[in-house]
Amino acid sequence: VGEILPLEIVVTPDANQSKIYGDEDPIFAYDFSPGLISEDEFDGALSRAEGENVGIYEYELGSLTAGGNYSLVLATETFEIVKATPVITWGNPADIVYGTALSGTQLNAIADIDGEDIDGEFVYTPVSGIVLNAGDEQELSVTFIPTDTVNYENQTADVLINVTKAPLEVTANDQT
Repeated sequence: VGEILPLEIVVTPDANQSKIYGDEDPIFAYDFSPGLISEDEFDGALSRAEGENVGIYEYELGSLTAGGNYSLVLATETFEIVKATPVITWGNPADIVYGTALSGTQLNAIADIDGEDIDGEFVYTPVSGIVLNAGDEQELSVTFIPTDTVNYENQTADVLINVTKAPLEVTANDQT
């Protein structure tokens, strides 16, 4: 009496699947060959090697099965976690009068992802303490450098500020 062996099925995860750092894993898509027989179906899902930092991770069969009549073989593919890009929130500051030095009132950007602040350093151009010449729509720039450079991208933003002329007071000397 001959032995019936399980049919070998090669499961190939779709190429180029990825996620952004901090997001949930997607449901991993895959193809397979040869096809399943009759009404048989897959149950469960692929998984991947553990880890949440930016990097490349190998897929694993996880809980994926097609039943006892099949032997699943996983083709080598990888899943990538890519850096998250913080969102800089920084509105155009209120007008200032010539002679007013730039300060935290104007240089007040914040960086977050989905409402959660990201730790890091803000580098402003021009820097705090500078007195700008009078003029409209002068550009202020910021570069945000996250503390966690492994998982987050640097990000930049620009705003415009108007610097109005300082009022000039003229006082006439009494003349006789």
